[in-house]
Amino acid sequence: MKDFISILFIEDTEQSNQEIKKRLHQSDFSVIPFSQNSVESLGVLLKAHKWDLIIADLDKEDLDLPYTLDVLDQQEFITPLVLIGSEIHNDVLYDAMAAGVQDYVSKDNPDRLLPVVAKEIRNLRKQRKYTQAATKNQIFDRILKKSTNEVFLMDPMSLKVIYANDTLLDNLGYTEEELFDLSAKDLIASYDVRNVFKKIAPLYRGEENSTTFQFDRKRKDGSTYPVEMHVEVTQEDTRQLLMGISFDISRQVEDAKIIAKQKQKTRELELNNKYKSQFFANVSHEMRTILNSTLLLTNILKENRYQNLKDDQLEYLQTIYHSNNSVLELLNEVLDLSKIEAGKIDIRLDEVKVSDVCERAERLFKPIAREKNLAFECNLNGIADKNLKTDRLRLDQVLNNLISNAIKFTEYGSVRLEVFTVKSDRAKQNSERVAFRVLDTGVGIPEERQKHIFKSYIQAEGSSTEKRFGGTGLGLAISKEIANLLGGEITLESEPDKGSCFTLILPSDSSDELAQQAKKGKLRIESTPEDVENHPAKLSKEETDKSQGTVLLVDDSSIHNMALKEFLGFSINKCITAESAREAYQILQEEKVDCIILDMYLPDADGKEVLDKLKSNGNYKNIPVIIYSGKSLAQSEEEELLKKADAVVQKNVNSYRKLLDSVLKTIS
Repeated sequence: MKDFISILFIEDTEQSNQEIKKRLHQSDFSVIPFSQNSVESLGVLLKAHKWDLIIADLDKEDLDLPYTLDVLDQQEFITPLVLIGSEIHNDVLYDAMAAGVQDYVSKDNPDRLLPVVAKEIRNLRKQRKYTQAATKNQIFDRILKKSTNEVFLMDPMSLKVIYANDTLLDNLGYTEEELFDLSAKDLIASYDVRNVFKKIAPLYRGEENSTTFQFDRKRKDGSTYPVEMHVEVTQEDTRQLLMGISFDISRQVEDAKIIAKQKQKTRELELNNKYKSQFFANVSHEMRTILNSTLLLTNILKENRYQNLKDDQLEYLQTIYHSNNSVLELLNEVLDLSKIEAGKIDIRLDEVKVSDVCERAERLFKPIAREKNLAFECNLNGIADKNLKTDRLRLDQVLNNLISNAIKFTEYGSVRLEVFTVKSDRAKQNSERVAFRVLDTGVGIPEERQKHIFKSYIQAEGSSTEKRFGGTGLGLAISKEIANLLGGEITLESEPDKGSCFTLILPSDSSDELAQQAKKGKLRIESTPEDVENHPAKLSKEETDKSQGTVLLVDDSSIHNMALKEFLGFSINKCITAESAREAYQILQEEKVDCIILDMYLPDADGKEVLDKLKSNGNYKNIPVIIYSGKSLAQSEEEELLKKADAVVQKNVNSYRKLLDSVLKTIS
């Protein structure tokens, strides 16, 4: 394969020197010739291309040889110059060679051309190679000197530095002369000769190619800084040296300390959060138990079964009942909001019929509206049979909040629930959505307050609204969050003294939106259990038939046991109470029990432990167990309990009726 070379001819015309060019083409080189007849433009040509050889024809009358050599001297790279001519006088040749011309060839002796060209190309490549190596060495030297890492060479026996880059000198504060007079013990804090040689001895013995270790380097001013040093053996001429690269790791050490502190703080926070969660769970359980007991006893007294209470006494009981119910609702709202903010809210997809939603709303709110002399009605706009795929309980929760607010803030007129379909203007959303519009003729909300009412703990008019109507402002914040989780939104239109219109808009099918929210960790999707309608047991003075069964109530609160026993006693033949697991086991040995109502918190055992023990005992494993507790259970906890328990009921608003319904089903 021929070697390409580019040759610039300085000659009269391109037709000049054809014999020489012919010989070049027949050589081992593949020649790219270029002719130039103007010496003045030589500098431009030399900058435009890196020529391998220049051949100048002395027969060219206007050839300015000194000028040509001067232009060549100004170039950054080497290009040899060879003269050709018909007659070359010795004095001209002598001056030319002295000025820098590499060689000459007489046109009368063309056979000499190819050896001269081969020699000059060979010398040129050697010179360029040396130049490149020198340039690289200069570049490497500059890199080493200016490197942000410390680079040095040490004598392996004396451990004295014989080369140091600028970074090491700057970090230590020494000049080269000062540094070269020092040994390792002057540069290492807490120097231990045995430890140092222990680190580098494997290099001397050839057992390892390199070693890395950390120590504190000592500066000229006595201060220290931590470094990580990599050392290996290198050969220079006939002697061995230690080559080292060290890194100032002050930042890494400081970062490690910060990270360690942050980890410790994180552990402390996690522990504190754990304690807080446990404390909050215990407190909420105790509060629910106490409030549930009060609600039970108040409700029993409200029934006035013995007709011995006066109207004003019944009115007092009604006030007590509503007050305690409000506190329990507030507790549940706080728990709901904390769950939403922590991404621990559980969502369950159901097939929800629009007519059922409105029927539940009418059944719940018509009596309340009637008490305030307000009209309440639902308008389904021809979509009564339409089904939604959403969370039924959460949908009811939002609508109940909107409707109860409407009734609360309306003193005259009416409250109306309208349901209709709307087309979505959102990309990638279901084309059809369902709107639940709640309209009232109440006090209305000023425009400047409307953007704030969906924030936690804020009401339409601040403290004056709270004093006048009660509440905490949590309900709308929770409702908005739930609507967003279900893939929907809540809008508001309102005018002071004319009323408000809240509209909940949801997709017909929330599956995709919920799946996306679950991926983001904002909620957990529950599996849909077998649908069981709850029909609360209705207590009345005429009720005389009791279920022939015995129920064991196991709760650490004697007050709650007493209240629940009194309440269940109207429907259950026999109720026995126990305030500890030990007492419960003793009763089971003495009495035949048809159902056990078990609290999760007992003084001597956890409710789950008691449940496991009961179900593993052949004498008790067939007794139905209903978990009735104020503890907020995660979905996974509830599912785990339902593997052995027959029902799980949380102490909540009207939960005692749900509990009674569950008990009657298990012992009937």
